[in-house]
Amino acid sequence: MSYYAVLTFVVTSVFAYLVGNRKGRLDSQQSQAVAERERTLRKEERAGRTRAEKRLRELTSQSPGAALKEGPTVYPLKPIGILESCFRQRNGTPRQPLLVPAAKARLKLRPGIPHACLEGLQGYSHCWIIYIFHRNTDLQDLWRGDDRGLKAKVQVPKLNGQRVGVFATRTPHRPNPVGLSVAAIDSVDIDTVVFRGADVVDGTPVLDIKPYIPYVDGGVRATAPEWVLSSHAATFCCIVHTL
Repeated sequence: MSYYAVLTFVVTSVFAYLVGNRKGRLDSQQSQAVAERERTLRKEERAGRTRAEKRLRELTSQSPGAALKEGPTVYPLKPIGILESCFRQRNGTPRQPLLVPAAKARLKLRPGIPHACLEGLQGYSHCWIIYIFHRNTDLQDLWRGDDRGLKAKVQVPKLNGQRVGVFATRTPHRPNPVGLSVAAIDSVDIDTVVFRGADVVDGTPVLDIKPYIPYVDGGVRATAPEWVLSSHAATFCCIVHTL
C-alpha cells in the first residue's frame, strides 16, 4: 500500500470518527432536551392538578348555598359529538322518543375522544342520549346568567291551557337546557353510533350517552299524573313493548 493510500485511509477514518462523534453528541443533546421538556410538562401538569384540586376542596368545603351565592358555577362539560338527524327543524320533530321507530340519527365522536369509549355498547339494545337544546330561543338569557327570564310554569296542551311547573314537564325551556331521550341502537362502528327512534333535531350537541338497563330504567312501579297517562296511553304501551 502506498504512502498516499495510507494517508487517505487515515484521514478518511479520522473524519468519519469526528462526524460520528459530533452526530452522537447532537443526538444526546436532543434526547436530553426532549427529556427536560417532558419533565417540565409533567411538572406543570402536576401543578395544574394541584391548583384544581385545591379549588375543588375550597368549593366542596362550603355549603351548596354559599357556593351558588359566590357566582355562576361552571363545570367542564364539552359535547362528545354532534348528532346528525333526519329531523332538520324543530317543527316536525317528535315530542317524545321512539314515536317514529324508523327515524335514524348518527353520532360521531369528536376528535380527542378515544374510539374505545364505544366498546361494549353494541351489547345493548337501547341507550340514553343526554344533549343540549341548542335551538332554544332563550339561550341568550341563559348565557348572560339572567334568571329573571326563567319561566316557572308552562302550558300543557292536554290540560286545555292549564299551567304546571316546568320540572313536571318535558319542555325544552328549562333553567338548564339539557335534554334526555332514549333511543334504539341500530349499529356501532369504530367512532360512530347510529340510533333509531331518537326525537332529537339535527345538529344537536350531545353531552353523553349511557346504556339503557331494563331492570333499572324500566320503572315497573313508576306512576304519572292522570293527564299524562290518559293522553299518552297508546304511545306509552307502544314504547314499553319496543323496549
